[in-house]
Amino acid sequence: MTTTAALAEYVCDLDWHRLPDAIRRITRQALFDGLCCMIAGAETDLANAYRLALAPPPHHDALIVGAAEYTTAAAAAFHNAVAANALDFDDIAASGAHPGATVIPAALAVAERLKHRGVDLLIALVAGYEAALRVTEAIQPSPAQQARVHGIATSQVFGAAAAAGRLLGLGPVEMNHAFGFAATLAPVPHGGKFGWGEATLSWVKDNVAWPAEAGVRAAHLAAAGLPATPNVLDGDTGFWRMAASDQWHPERITAPGFQLETLGLKPYPCSRWLHPMLDALDILLLDRDITPQNIARLEVATTTPMARISANTAPRTLVDAQYSAPHAIAMRLLGTPVDRWWWFQTRHDPTVNALMNRVTLTATSAMDQYFLALGHSAHRVPARITVTLRNGKRRDAATDQASGSPERRRLSDEVLCPRDPLLQIKYRTLVGNRLGADGALRLATAVEWLESGQVPALMETLFKLA
Repeated sequence: MTTTAALAEYVCDLDWHRLPDAIRRITRQALFDGLCCMIAGAETDLANAYRLALAPPPHHDALIVGAAEYTTAAAAAFHNAVAANALDFDDIAASGAHPGATVIPAALAVAERLKHRGVDLLIALVAGYEAALRVTEAIQPSPAQQARVHGIATSQVFGAAAAAGRLLGLGPVEMNHAFGFAATLAPVPHGGKFGWGEATLSWVKDNVAWPAEAGVRAAHLAAAGLPATPNVLDGDTGFWRMAASDQWHPERITAPGFQLETLGLKPYPCSRWLHPMLDALDILLLDRDITPQNIARLEVATTTPMARISANTAPRTLVDAQYSAPHAIAMRLLGTPVDRWWWFQTRHDPTVNALMNRVTLTATSAMDQYFLALGHSAHRVPARITVTLRNGKRRDAATDQASGSPERRRLSDEVLCPRDPLLQIKYRTLVGNRLGADGALRLATAVEWLESGQVPALMETLFKLA
């Protein structure tokens, strides 16, 4: 059996009722997390600009979450993916990929159009996450190659195809063809042209939206009986070459366990690479002497890539701000609500600008070596923060483990109330501020009971709350 066929058989054989409780819990939490990000992300300049520029065709197949508009399933998958990733608040893997922003919109769109049961959507999400994460892990480039070019969401197209394929009832043979189509429709890697050395970052960002739409289209092509390359992942000319990687580890496609266990949930609306330094800052903020007014300067010791790409003290756009360490640190110091970090008024507030100008990033060889020893994980980017107060006293703290990472993730059965207090704040802010306490509870209840419910009922709830 080829690796491609093995992956197709694996995602087709998944059974919701045979999954471990922990996997069912993180799947429900990931869905709720994704919906919260879509609801808030739909209001951003980025999501609004995409909808205005691309004008999704009116159709009654699927809802654009947060916008109270209906369009085709493919277009809904695209625009909901844009919204899910707009705030850089969506879930993330150790590789730095954002699987949920691609998989959830693709699955939602097809499940809504076909009026599926909730349990069908949930198992499709598991299939999508597993396919996306397994392919991503199997084609991870070496650090040297990744520095040249890499795909941020290129391989997530397999997750969208797997999720849509499950909902379309594809068997292993048809799913294999769906993967063949997905590979040819996948976006080219663009990580080397993200805009790091230019005036502003690309609003393509993590490029999660096109893989969502492409995966939906790939699954429909396979469902129509059209043939595609059946072994697109395999061999010396496999997808890993197409995706500009220099490494191929087929054993990771069929590894035991669940890749969903490695998923991280983000408590801050910014690049995951910045999260450990914010956690270190939280340690320092336990000292009541450390206030924005008392800080003379704040120095961050970090890795070379972080010092190079994240030192921007004058972010022009919300995307620039999401990758700016000085901006994220200022937001945390000022206690700015997480749904306001991206606001134009926030970026141009004189108090914020003054704080950003007191932040410096310095690369150290020790941090570089430590990061590589940790396994090049987005959840583990070491950082040490040293604060110098106006009276000359200094305080410092360090961490290498981001909150919300698998090792630090604490969930409960109630999706709105995980045991992680930072995630509680996230959901109550993103959803409660827009939908009110009653609306937030209705959405959380709809997700909690989705296993015995219907997808159209969930989408009707989202439409009424928009």
